Amino acid sequence: MQTISVNLYTLEELAPTVQKKVVERERYIIVDDSFWYGPIIDDYTEQLEQLGFEQVKIWFTGFGSQGDGACFTATVHIEQFLYAHGLQRRFRAVIDAAKRALLGATIRHTHRYYFATSTDVVIQYDGDQDIDNAVERLQRFIEDVRAKLGNAIYRALEDEFFHQISDDVVQDTLVLNENTYLSDGTRFRMPMSS
Repeated sequence: MQTISVNLYTLEELAPTVQKKVVERERYIIVDDSFWYGPIIDDYTEQLEQLGFEQVKIWFTGFGSQGDGACFTATVHIEQFLYAHGLQRRFRAVIDAAKRALLGATIRHTHRYYFATSTDVVIQYDGDQDIDNAVERLQRFIEDVRAKLGNAIYRALEDEFFHQISDDVVQDTLVLNENTYLSDGTRFRMPMSS
């Protein structure tokens, strides 16, 4: 049997230069898992549902390349959508068609990336009433709302991501996890017994 004695340090006990090295090495400790963005996705899903979007699925990539962004797919409850935006009077015929199941709208992902505009708004209209102009205006309005919300979702995710990888948050997490280190900043792990 061998006995080995090792000096262990908390993060705060390490030399400042070593602390910086540890924080840099552990920069993505919080964002390596999906739990950090769950509350944002949940909040925006709820907001989208209140605006008349159903079966919402939010997609995103980030944060540091040109292909990054956020978008969502959904079906649109047209009447609820128009009421949520105060447009029920301007689109009375559209609401009537939607109530009779003659009009529907979906937002579907159609591109490789997840930009706010990487989805298409697809309107289905099976009625005989001539409301094409109103349907076109509705489609443009949904497209505009979809793009603004996709950009807002991305900004919220990006802000949270950069907050979670900030020096202070990473350092606080390492301290709260009560990790121990060797003097050079190597995290100590108890050897497995054989």
